[in-house]
This record gives sequence, structure tokens and C-alpha cells, in this order.
Amino acid sequence: MNEKLNNWSEYWQRYDTLCCNIKSENNQMAEQLIDAKLYVNGLTDGWYAFLNLFKELMFKNSNSLSSNCKVQADSLIIQLENALIPQQNKYGGMTVNERLVLANKMDEFDDAINSKDIPKITDILKSVELSDSNINAILGSYKLLFI
Repeated sequence: MNEKLNNWSEYWQRYDTLCCNIKSENNQMAEQLIDAKLYVNGLTDGWYAFLNLFKELMFKNSNSLSSNCKVQADSLIIQLENALIPQQNKYGGMTVNERLVLANKMDEFDDAINSKDIPKITDILKSVELSDSNINAILGSYKLLFI
């Protein structure tokens, strides 16, 4: 589901499929998601307005949606965030947990911590742009050997 997008047409196809899937579970929300597309007007502010509304609708209605719809929506949200947020400053000012959530790596990180897989932990933390000194501090907080 986290496949790389080839173009925006593909993104909108996936978004429309999500709206169709949601329609059977929550028709009102599906209509709101369809209307949210109107925010995308070619300007950066429009994309951010769309993204914020998309995230808000998913948050407010998450209890009434299937896990499949949630996964589809999360994937679309992450892909859009990745396109909107400049890569060189993607994680600036974020906590470790925020970085892991944005990168969709929280569960993977928790599994690596539980299994004390230091190389995996290190790879995950490097993928969210943490420095070696930050990684060493995190490993130390879990009473794991430093790299």
C-alpha cells in the first residue's frame, strides 16, 4: 500500500477508490472527502488545506472505518506529506516519536526495541535523520549498548 506514486493521476485514482470504499461505511464522510478535492487549486495553500481536511476527517471518523480504509488513507496522507514537505528539512523540530509516525515506522521500531535488534534500531533511527549521538542516547535510554 505504500508504493511509490508514479504521478498525480495515480494518487487521485487511489483517493477515489478510497472514497468509494468509505461510501459503504460512512456516506457522509465519503461526500466530505470528495468535496475536499476542491481545495486543490494548483496553489500550495490549496494542497495544505486539502491535506489538513483529509487528516481531520480521518481522525474524526476513524472509529467508523474498516482497517483497510484506514491503511489506504494513511498511505495517501503520507505520500502527500512527503510530496509537500521539503526532503532536506522534513523532520526539523520533530520529536523522535513524531518522526517515526510520519515515516510510518513506529511499529517496526517497537518490534526492534522489543527484540533488542540494535542494527535494526539504528537503521530505523538513521532513516528518520537522527544523528549518531541522538541514536546513542536513545539506545542508552533503553539500556542497550551504544553503536
